[in-house]
Amino acid sequence: MLGKKITEGQQKTERPYIHKATHPVPRKLARVVVSGSMSVAIMLSGCSQIMNTHIAYDTIEPQQYPILTSVGYASISAQNGADRETKMLNAMTASKILAYQELAEQVHGVQVNSQATVEDLLINNQRLSMSVQGLIKGAKVIKSYPVGEDSYVTELSLDMQRIRDLDIAVSKPKKIGKITYY
Repeated sequence: MLGKKITEGQQKTERPYIHKATHPVPRKLARVVVSGSMSVAIMLSGCSQIMNTHIAYDTIEPQQYPILTSVGYASISAQNGADRETKMLNAMTASKILAYQELAEQVHGVQVNSQATVEDLLINNQRLSMSVQGLIKGAKVIKSYPVGEDSYVTELSLDMQRIRDLDIAVSKPKKIGKITYY
């Protein structure tokens, strides 16, 4: 036994003297640590079904889906082409592309980059660029027509409910058949 020698007259059930340096944790603290760790173990085993369960959430439908519109303009005389008809066809295409760009700006947003150089407290060089990137599907051409002698206009419409329906048709949603707990 540690600390004290047992003589013949002493009983062996007597607690030996333990020096504080060899046993720094008080007994009450040791009981609290053991009971606390047991409580944590019980709580974690009770949560194991929650941690190993897959829960599927339903989406919340909006009351009304927006319908986005855009207009693209193009100059006929500024287009490349040998004759007026070719320039008109190119203007039709350009106005449609610009209308799609406007829809993409509405759906996905625009990234704007700006840079300015100041020299002698005067703006020496200033650059501004913007870009838009995204996929537009389901848009409809409302009208495509010439305006005056030198412009062509294309109007597009994008029904967001139609986009949702297209996404559902492509993704083939599934119903929950069985829930498994691990």
